[in-house]
Amino acid sequence: MSIVTIAICTHNRASDVRACLESTAPQADQLGLSMLIIDSASEPDQAAKLKQFADEGGAVYIRCDQPGLSIARNKAHESAASEWIVYLDDDAVPHKDWAEHLVKALEATDASTAVVGGKIAPRWPDGMDADHITQRWMLLLSCVTEEGVGAVSDGHNICGANFAIRRSALEAVGLFPLGLGRIGARLISGEEAYVIARLEELGFSSRYDSAFVVEHIIQPERMQLEWAAKRAYWEGFSRARLFKKLGRPSPPAMNPFKLAATLPALFGLKTFSSDPDFAIRYNMALGSLAEQFARA
Repeated sequence: MSIVTIAICTHNRASDVRACLESTAPQADQLGLSMLIIDSASEPDQAAKLKQFADEGGAVYIRCDQPGLSIARNKAHESAASEWIVYLDDDAVPHKDWAEHLVKALEATDASTAVVGGKIAPRWPDGMDADHITQRWMLLLSCVTEEGVGAVSDGHNICGANFAIRRSALEAVGLFPLGLGRIGARLISGEEAYVIARLEELGFSSRYDSAFVVEHIIQPERMQLEWAAKRAYWEGFSRARLFKKLGRPSPPAMNPFKLAATLPALFGLKTFSSDPDFAIRYNMALGSLAEQFARA
């Protein structure tokens, strides 16, 4: 039985999956790793291409009739037989030594480590300047570029674009929650954070390791502040929903009255300042308030 199953979950992005597989498949074949393509209710033409690319890359194609990232990730859990499941975003392209370093990192873990997240470097669009992209914006792009190894409990961040979890540990927390995770144009996130928090309650740890690296393909529209503002809204929304799903009180910084009080100042700053972080913070506050008041 393979130590690792690589799961690529996708919805209507067959061309991205092809680029991901071109890098991943040879590495998986060399090390004897299993691969799954989880099709999250793609349109028929996209589904046909995904099936073709899966066959060409030596992956198993699995169809979900209902869209949703958490649904797709849970289907991967159901279909895998390995000790670890490694989730890759469909627009993530692993470095040529990714699988080798991944397996070494997983083999070095002790039994209390349930999650290991890897480095996610941006692959900027050709000819586009990224000087305006701040650290807050980078996180919205699901990029984590710090070097080294460290525990999430010590402040290290991991993202689901390059994310390994023990299959048994995921089962112990009831899989990924269906109320979190992207569904179509609703950019809800937080499903990995939910799982990590529940695992910590059970005594497991999660850590970051920069040894295994993917490049996240950044689409040109994601370089625009309009996209970052929209994504920030859903990030704020997701954080508020995350605490509700966990049954925990929100941190003081997310107090709805405090957030509402900051909106006028943030609106002025985002209007007159060239710093994109003000627009990001303003829209995160709006998203958090929308979720907290809608489901209070």
